[in-house]
Amino acid sequence: MRVQGDESLPAHPKCYTPPLYRMRIFAPNHVSTKSRSWYFVSQLKKMKKSSGEIVCCGQVFEKCPLRVKDFSIWVRYDSGSSTHNVYGEYRDLTTAGTVTQCYRDMGTRHHAQAHSIQTIKVEEITAIKCHWPSSSCTTPRSNSRCPTDSCAISTTHASPSRGPTPSTRCRALARGRPK
Repeated sequence: MRVQGDESLPAHPKCYTPPLYRMRIFAPNHVSTKSRSWYFVSQLKKMKKSSGEIVCCGQVFEKCPLRVKDFSIWVRYDSGSSTHNVYGEYRDLTTAGTVTQCYRDMGTRHHAQAHSIQTIKVEEITAIKCHWPSSSCTTPRSNSRCPTDSCAISTTHASPSRGPTPSTRCRALARGRPK
């Protein structure tokens, strides 16, 4: 989204090109995107809707949406008492999916409403730069063994009318005692 605005008009209006401001806004539709862009522009610069115009508003698509990526996200939200800054790490296919995960996470953990959440920065990171190795952001290494590898799916017959019922039974991993 680009917002064009006139901060101060010069003496020669033919030679003047107003500055363009570019923003990445995560919103459900273009109407709320335009509304939030004017909200942020009025906070950053002394500009109103009457002194500027929105040049273009469009959806940005991922370059590789079929590859799983790790994202870090910085968010500011308003609680009942004050404003808080939050950092989180998520794993998803797209940036928009990461923001959706963050909005749902903020709603469940902090009871934050969607209108009080401001996305500051979303960045793709490598697995080495993850702050929390136990989070869902970590990529399993080829030499590490996942505990779910030992799970075997078997079917048990409950009754002839209902058919087979699948169940998961985990076998214990054979580990030696530490000395």
